Amino acid sequence: MSDIYHWQRPELEEECKQWDLSTEGSVRELRERLTSYIRSCLKGEMDTKGVSFGGGSNEERVAFSEAPQSLRDNAEGSVLSDLLKDVPRLTSEELKAILKFFVDLKAIYELNLVPDNMFLMRLLPKVQGSFLTFFGDCIRHGDSWEQCKARVLKEYIHLFVREKMIQELVVFHFQERVSVEGIYKGGSGCC
Repeated sequence: MSDIYHWQRPELEEECKQWDLSTEGSVRELRERLTSYIRSCLKGEMDTKGVSFGGGSNEERVAFSEAPQSLRDNAEGSVLSDLLKDVPRLTSEELKAILKFFVDLKAIYELNLVPDNMFLMRLLPKVQGSFLTFFGDCIRHGDSWEQCKARVLKEYIHLFVREKMIQELVVFHFQERVSVEGIYKGGSGCC
């Protein structure tokens, strides 16, 4: 909707004509008329008396779905922004932090408010370090959210699982060695 404030008279008149609004008045009046109409469309409160859509003459209520796609995207994008405010930034690349971050994002993504590329772009301020590069690459390659998640599993989670397995093997072998040495020395075998 902020684009309206950059439009000149011809663009404003064209948009007003598209919505069967009056094209009379100054540029300021056209902007005000158009912005109030758009806001009311987004809120679903606009009564369209005297305005006909599709050649019909029946009075009808403007549904949210009749607003231009760019306006719906703006509204849905602002809802997404509000929801993402509650998701803490991913400041650590520890497994728990990554998993919590993606669980929070999954719930928001499933609302299907915006296309995948817009969703991924809205995540950029929420990440830093290698994840900033990672999401940038996902956007640049046109990856979907599902593809992006699969890459996270492959590139990040896989490394943590492997690292954890190695740590556990080292600890297991260390405990086994202590246990065996304890038996040979006549000890109880416990640490």
